[in-house]
Amino acid sequence: MFIQQQFSLLFFLRLAKANKQTGKAPLCYRLTIDGASLDRSIKGVSLLPDHWDNTAKMVTAAEPQHKAFNKKINNLRTDLERHFDLIQAQSEIATPEGVLKASATPLRADKRKEERRDNLALSQQVDTFIGRYLKFNDKWVKAYKHNRKPYPAEQYLLEQEKQELKTGLNGLVKQANRIFDDKPWIKTVMLAVDETLIQFTLMCLGGQRSPNTLEKMWGRKKRYVDFLRYRYHTDDLALNQVEFKFAGQLLTYNISQHGMIENSAMKYVQMMKEIFTRVVSLGWLPANILEAYSCHYNDVDQEWLSMADMIRLKDHSFSREKLNRIRDVYVFSSFTGYAYAEMNSASAEDLRVGVDGKAWISKDRQKTGEDETLPLLPIALDIIERYKDDPECVRKGALLPVPSNEEYNRCLKDIGQEMGFKIVLTTHTARYFFANVVADDNGLELRITQQLMGHKSIKTTQKYVRKNKRLLAANMQTVEEKLYGKDGPLQDRTIPPASGGKVITMRVV
Repeated sequence: MFIQQQFSLLFFLRLAKANKQTGKAPLCYRLTIDGASLDRSIKGVSLLPDHWDNTAKMVTAAEPQHKAFNKKINNLRTDLERHFDLIQAQSEIATPEGVLKASATPLRADKRKEERRDNLALSQQVDTFIGRYLKFNDKWVKAYKHNRKPYPAEQYLLEQEKQELKTGLNGLVKQANRIFDDKPWIKTVMLAVDETLIQFTLMCLGGQRSPNTLEKMWGRKKRYVDFLRYRYHTDDLALNQVEFKFAGQLLTYNISQHGMIENSAMKYVQMMKEIFTRVVSLGWLPANILEAYSCHYNDVDQEWLSMADMIRLKDHSFSREKLNRIRDVYVFSSFTGYAYAEMNSASAEDLRVGVDGKAWISKDRQKTGEDETLPLLPIALDIIERYKDDPECVRKGALLPVPSNEEYNRCLKDIGQEMGFKIVLTTHTARYFFANVVADDNGLELRITQQLMGHKSIKTTQKYVRKNKRLLAANMQTVEEKLYGKDGPLQDRTIPPASGGKVITMRVV
């Protein structure tokens, strides 16, 4: 069971031991932990009483060796505090005797240096491996895109490289476990980050996690290192030295130093909280010091096209044929709710006949793994039919002419500018259009919308479905017509009572 111990260190002159000839008294310190104390003198430091500032606990400038003596005091304080932390990090009860014994053992400092070197070496190996794995994953996805089957030679090389990665990762895990399972080893923030990344990479190789998520987590690791250097002037920090304020400081750092919006910055804090929860389960910490920090996210005032604007976009003819093709992809996304990844990987094999005898499309969301199956509306079917014999789609085995994500977003920006839209067109605005204009405005239940959009949680769907201003305006127009009639004054309307009920009157104001 973890016990929060109280540590204090007091420096003082032992006047009773003053030298009668020189008048100098030895400088001593009292180490106290939970009320238990030990007094020791500082070797080689004796002072005249007038040369000691008892308030500041420093040697005054009147002492010729005041700089050397004060440095000795500061080094002693740092050393004792560090060894107190080290003992507690090993889940041991610290005592004054134990701390003094640990500080007097030169091997402990050497061991700490060795740990730092090994931690850094492991961290670099993790970075190298993840970079190698992500490059391999790009090749794998490209080779099997649109349900394409690689040539036997290409397939053999891919399988061989995948097996080499598994072997390499197993070796990395064994090496890492030597550190992770060593209880006296001082566990640090970056060591905890690397442990999480290793476990997530194992899940990715097993097909249970998304490499895209791994890439995001890996990018956050680099930001954590930058934060530690900025705030603590170090590349790493012992887990037991992390305080509650760490979370807030990390959030502020991302906002102030990197210009991030609060929601994005909060994700870095959320990941760190999850890492600390994990290290508690590993026995590296007795409790999660960040657990009480509340990660909240601000609602983003997302906008999407109106149906009128969508129809205008659908019927518009662009001078650049590429924009017409990108427009079709965007409209397809708007009437299916499909994200970029699902559209990019969609093929004719994903089409099927549904229970109603009509055309359906079925995909698993790359992000969540949830089934995203839905009947196709006529507008989506028309777009599919338009590109059925398109040379590019036929060559790639693709359902739609979806370009790279960068080109897609660039063309959407050009489309929005030419159409004069005030909102920036993105995959998200298309999905918001589907959730609100296609689904919610037409009375679909929220759980049905959740299933159509491939969300794991209905809370995610609730963030998409917004009672927008146009819908509010339409509803208030209905209210106005009931109150005023058609272009008339405010009416005195009496609601007919039920049998035996009271008459309720709306009075003219």
